[in-house]
Amino acid sequence: MGAGYEVSCTRLFAGEALPESAVALAANCRDDLVPGTYMQTEREILAMPPERYQSVNTLVSNLLTYLTSDS
Repeated sequence: MGAGYEVSCTRLFAGEALPESAVALAANCRDDLVPGTYMQTEREILAMPPERYQSVNTLVSNLLTYLTSDS
């Protein structure tokens, strides 16, 4: 994993969502991936297409820009 990653089963922090962070989450937190209404399975997490990561990163970036703007 590159700099900027901290993987724990209670949180995953990265400057942006990347396929590598999903792999680390699945590998290190397998026991926490339990069935639930808002939980994805390991298979679903790892099958996410690269375009989805870009879409999420753009959305988060726009949200943070909005939240930190002066207007």
